Order: sequence, then C-alpha cells, then structure tokens
Amino acid sequence: ACIIACPWNIPQWDEASGKVIKCDFCRDRIDAGKNPACVTGCCAHALDFVRPNEASREQRTSWGAKILKHQIEEPGL
Repeated sequence: ACIIACPWNIPQWDEASGKVIKCDFCRDRIDAGKNPACVTGCCAHALDFVRPNEASREQRTSWGAKILKHQIEEPGL
C-alpha cells in the first residue's frame, strides 16, 4: 500500500529481502537543515518532522497515543 500511496515513489520493493525499503527521511535534506520532501510537498500540511530529541517525552507520548487510537478506531486507513 505504501508503494502505491507515496507520490514520490520512495518506498520500493526489494526482491532480495522480500521487504519494502522505506525512506531515510531524506537524510541529505535533514543534514542540510531542511525538512524531508514529503513534509515540504504535503499540500494538506498533514506532515511534520521533529527530531526525537527536540520533542518532549509528553509530546512523543501524546503523538503515539493519537496514532494508536486512530489505528484502533479506523483500521486500514
């Protein structure tokens, strides 16, 4: 699903491992102080990139709880 959904065609199927190779969060952009391309290009402004050490424990816990709640209430979306 992620291979089809990604507008930048970043996730790719790796025949050797039998797994999807995911993005590296545009490491080159992050190292240059920029956001990943998906964050910059998201026209709905639904994405954000925060380094783990920049978010407080409370923020990370809150974000994680929201993601889990969404997955339970609306699986498959």
